[in-house]
Amino acid sequence: MADTKLGKIGLTPKGAWNSTDSFEVLDIVLFAVADGGDGCSYTALKPNQGVTPGTDSTVWQQSSQAGQSIYDLAVKYHHFVGTEEEFE
Repeated sequence: MADTKLGKIGLTPKGAWNSTDSFEVLDIVLFAVADGGDGCSYTALKPNQGVTPGTDSTVWQQSSQAGQSIYDLAVKYHHFVGTEEEFE
């Protein structure tokens, strides 16, 4: 039987976006207003570092509007099953 590598199959919350951090596919970040962002969360579509969320739709996909919970969104779209405490 051949081994099958699925890679990353779920969202990984990474907290606030930082230009010096490296991100993998399915990492999810908050682009905080305090950091010049729009207060929305974004999901990485490609590995990247220093790509500002909202500037390149091939790298980041907006995941939620300001004020929405990332946990609620992950549960809604069946990317996470568990409590909010487990998600954090």
